[in-house]
Amino acid sequence: MKPYDIVIIGGGPAGTSAALFLEKKGYRIALLDQAFFPRDKVCGEFISPAADDIFSDLGILKSINDLNPTKLSGVVLSAYESSYLQVDYPVSADGRVMSSLSVERSMLDNLMINHVRNSNVQLLEGFKVTDLLFEGENVCGVKGYDEIKKEFSIKAKIVIDAGGRNSISLRRLNLKRGSSQKGKIALAAHWEGVKELGPYCYMHISDPGYTGIAPVGKNRANVVLVVDRNKLAGANIEHFFIKTVLGNQLRRGILGAGAPVEKIRVMDTLSYSVKKPKCGGLILVGDATGFIDPFTGEGIYLSLRSSQLAVEIIN
Repeated sequence: MKPYDIVIIGGGPAGTSAALFLEKKGYRIALLDQAFFPRDKVCGEFISPAADDIFSDLGILKSINDLNPTKLSGVVLSAYESSYLQVDYPVSADGRVMSSLSVERSMLDNLMINHVRNSNVQLLEGFKVTDLLFEGENVCGVKGYDEIKKEFSIKAKIVIDAGGRNSISLRRLNLKRGSSQKGKIALAAHWEGVKELGPYCYMHISDPGYTGIAPVGKNRANVVLVVDRNKLAGANIEHFFIKTVLGNQLRRGILGAGAPVEKIRVMDTLSYSVKKPKCGGLILVGDATGFIDPFTGEGIYLSLRSSQLAVEIIN
């Protein structure tokens, strides 16, 4: 294939935002993802207020609002069977009442990939990157195979790896370090039939982990349970998820008569850090830079911000 200025691995928020920012500056870009969109991904589906300015800079905030996302006024924190603490967002310095967005991840990713598709970026879906190309100690491109197993190689001046926690750079360059903490695992599913939750994301801590519950539509919520991996030993995932989520009085009160409406999705290896690459020509963004605890609700924002910083460095 012809060479590009920049090749981006990964079509999530980190990769697509980098592509859109760089395309505005006139770079020749190829963005590769092994999936075809829309595709689903485990996510808390909560976007912190700071992301709005980045979406606005990208020119996609209106499109996101056209999805009719749930606008949240704050977060409700609780632990075990105790009372809860409601934390409302502050008013910004310019007098705006801040809010966060809750939108299904498959919808957000598909919207962003469509903006890439309608730009001058070369979007290559179904392209799996299996290795990096090198000239001396510098990365100079990627290689892999497409949906029909045809091999490809693409040269570029810079490679941006937005491939997430299991990205090719982390594996190829041995950059990933496990945490000294017990390994964490996330279980997630959309629930329907839940009571009206109001404009809040609910974060609840109780044995054996913590739960995030975000409204994503009328009587619909995204429920994510994060636990130590060893708690799942020998257990049926679906039974464990439902029993644990509904095994607490406060969570039962939040969810009402709701129930999962899809297969439980799993994300493993949540606790890790990343060593600095020693080669040139490579920039890591998003989850490829390290672990962001889902409890913070900052994952999508920090992915966007890391790409914004990467673009500043490249430019």
